[in-house]
Amino acid sequence: MKFLYLLPFFGILIACGHTSNPPEEVFSFDYELLENLYHQSDSVIVHGDTVETISYALDTIAIQTGIFAYMQHDFEIYAPPRLIILTRRAQSLKSKGKDATDAFKEIAAAYPAELEERLYETSDMNDYCQISVNTAMLGAYANEQLHDIDAAINMLKPQLDNVQSWSSRIHEMYIRLCVERYGKERVVQELENCKTTLKHTDTQPEVAEWAVTVFGARIGDTGMNGMTPEEALTSVEEIVINDIRKLVN
Repeated sequence: MKFLYLLPFFGILIACGHTSNPPEEVFSFDYELLENLYHQSDSVIVHGDTVETISYALDTIAIQTGIFAYMQHDFEIYAPPRLIILTRRAQSLKSKGKDATDAFKEIAAAYPAELEERLYETSDMNDYCQISVNTAMLGAYANEQLHDIDAAINMLKPQLDNVQSWSSRIHEMYIRLCVERYGKERVVQELENCKTTLKHTDTQPEVAEWAVTVFGARIGDTGMNGMTPEEALTSVEEIVINDIRKLVN
């Protein structure tokens, strides 16, 4: 079984087997291979801040850590390549105890243009949502490391109610940042009261029709689409409020 890691400076995936041979360079953002790895994987294992994607066909385990463990497990197919590379570099510098301020500033500065370019490349709404969710998490992470919590929160806000948001840990990231910004007690109170903000909006299938508002962010689940008001209220308490409430620590 090979173990895959992305080099922090070049974004090149390498495969390391249990031999004394040097690592073999496999590809640099080879999307066909990425799709085979992630979309045809045999299992995805999450433990703590590490995610392992296992592909027996490729004899490979892809390991993600740090902010990448919070994103969708196949984020490399959707997030802008340059932001992935820059974030890996910044994480590497930080893990070595080096000053990564300039590296995170570069991510924050590159974010708008990189997101716009990546979105321009797709016409599929599901892909659009995946790109938006994963890229927002990279931008928010960079701003968090720069101690601009408000900017980080605002990047995540628009991405909490679409069909792709719940396959990442973006809600966990949002609540953690809100606790840092507003304090635990205020966040708990906001979550307890948010069911009174439940509102229906006619929208496209990939976005939640029913949603509550938490610190100005619309949070909902597309699994509630088509529900009656009574059904939506019950579900929002179970799916949104209770699940998210558990994230406050």
